[in-house]
Amino acid sequence: MSSSKREAPPLHLTRAEQVALVRTSVALMGHWGLSEEDARRALGGIGLDVMTAWRRGIPQGLTAQSSFRLAKLLQIHAWLKVQSADPARSASWMQRPNRLFDDHRPVDLTFGETENGIDRLLSYLRSASSPW
Repeated sequence: MSSSKREAPPLHLTRAEQVALVRTSVALMGHWGLSEEDARRALGGIGLDVMTAWRRGIPQGLTAQSSFRLAKLLQIHAWLKVQSADPARSASWMQRPNRLFDDHRPVDLTFGETENGIDRLLSYLRSASSPW
């Protein structure tokens, strides 16, 4: 995988889908117990003004690239739900340093400018959940 940013293909979301995506993504950051700063980093390094808008359901600054990033964060949440139905356990796992990730917290992998860490985390969760 390259560490450079890949340009996302066009994404055709309705306004209602954009609103749902930003609201759900911001709520997920709270579910994971992230600080304001860490939440903004996980959401793509967004500024405080964008975070405030997203909390209000205003998809300010939402691009195809950021939409794909948010969708991947929601996939992480979905794969964690496959592992355990207990929300506290999922949030705890995201916050706990893990040897598989060089003693970083899994959530730390979401902080990069590129999505390589997110992809690594998703790959792990998919393989850990696979019955074969």
